[in-house]
Amino acid sequence: MHIHRPHAVFLTGCICVWPKVTRLPLLLAATLLSGCSDAVPESNLVGTYIANYGGETATLILKPDHTFTHAVVVNGQKVEEQTSTWTVRQLEARWYKWTTVDFTKFVTARSYRNNEESRLPQRPINAGWVSQVERSWLGRIELCFDSDVGYCYTKHSGP
Repeated sequence: MHIHRPHAVFLTGCICVWPKVTRLPLLLAATLLSGCSDAVPESNLVGTYIANYGGETATLILKPDHTFTHAVVVNGQKVEEQTSTWTVRQLEARWYKWTTVDFTKFVTARSYRNNEESRLPQRPINAGWVSQVERSWLGRIELCFDSDVGYCYTKHSGP
């Protein structure tokens, strides 16, 4: 009787599965090399982003003409809306590439401003915002104003 054991080598009564183990470093190397760039093409940034923070829903729409609209809704009522401009920078260091977006005269959601007034009372209300473009675990583009407290805008639709 012959027993078929694929990918196994018998050595002194032990099964050695080295073909599977040697693939692991190759997969790990490929993953690390692909992680050296968080650069996102500018055309991929255009679209609608949503953030939920402090009971408010904020919608950020990046338009191809480099203007944005930021609207905040509380209990189904629009309480704030602003329009301004955005620019993109593609940055590069020796081993890493990334993208930032600069929002001029950006005003955060009201609940975030209220929470931050005690910490940063001198910060102007429309000082702007520069965000490094990130990706969620699901691969969605995110623009985080303050990722420590979960104030991130996640892309929901394209242009």
